[in-house]
Amino acid sequence: MNNMSNEKAREMAFNMVGDGLLPNKYFVTRGPWCYVNPGDEEMSTIPGFDVLGHEPIGIVTKVFDSLEDAENEFHEIDLSFDGGIGCVMIEDRSTGIIRDKRLRATVSYEVEGDSYY
Repeated sequence: MNNMSNEKAREMAFNMVGDGLLPNKYFVTRGPWCYVNPGDEEMSTIPGFDVLGHEPIGIVTKVFDSLEDAENEFHEIDLSFDGGIGCVMIEDRSTGIIRDKRLRATVSYEVEGDSYY
């Protein structure tokens, strides 16, 4: 199912993830979201990959028939602030999110020449 357009795959994921119906499908989505503060679950978009229209730039979803194929794709994707990939997740119709990995941004402040993290 990897020859499907990204738009169609995203639509399928939006309509099918967690619906509990069969046949099960597995969706691997990558996007520019990352955690902002240590210990916090607040998400933000990686700078430079801000919203274009109604969603961030660079969201890609692929659809798979097997968990094994979805996991192979998941493990091949490297997280990268420069590349705009802050999050990768596997979702399915049965459970919703199965696995994810996300970058955590560290915010630093300079006060009178001293750096604080």
